[in-house]
Amino acid sequence: MHRTVLVAVLSTIAVWLAAPQAAGAHMLPRSVPPSRMSPQGELDYGLATERHARLAARRWGAALRWLTRHRPSPQLDLMGTFHWQLARDHAAIMLRGHLWLGRYGARVVSGARARMGPAHLTGWRCITHGSHFDDTGAHEGNGYYGQYAGPLGMTTPWLGQMPPGRDWVHSDPLAVYEIAEKVAARHGFGESFMIGQWPNTYPPCRAYF
Repeated sequence: MHRTVLVAVLSTIAVWLAAPQAAGAHMLPRSVPPSRMSPQGELDYGLATERHARLAARRWGAALRWLTRHRPSPQLDLMGTFHWQLARDHAAIMLRGHLWLGRYGARVVSGARARMGPAHLTGWRCITHGSHFDDTGAHEGNGYYGQYAGPLGMTTPWLGQMPPGRDWVHSDPLAVYEIAEKVAARHGFGESFMIGQWPNTYPPCRAYF
């Protein structure tokens, strides 16, 4: 009987140590769904969810590994095996749940960052709308023979990049800015690169980069 009690107690302790409260589940905001938050609030929520899920999954995984290593013998301890099975199944379910929660948090973070736009969003908008932000930003087929189009006046393709939409004009400006951000980052936002790409519109916007 003492072995049955020991197995039950140890199994309970293993599950308790992995409990979500120990990983800070109470820190997650629950009152407002991410879709109704500001982009920054959504980002903070997603990061907190990811962090909680990672910590909780680590603890549930450790509990599951411990329980797997300390499986009692069914022939010698039937009741202890019953308690062990309950604890192991609970740990496995909670591990899968927190792995899913981590993926959900990552999706929230990705969506929030997409809504927030690139790091130099103001700079790209400056190039699009002018230093006084009073240009329409249409840029439909300007430049040499109408080759330059879209919010940043790009050719197709532009430095190996294709428009995210039907063309640069009919693409989401944020998606266009993300492409420009990645390409410019590879060039370190160097003066020669930026002026080479936007000789007239970049210089008044230099301070935003």
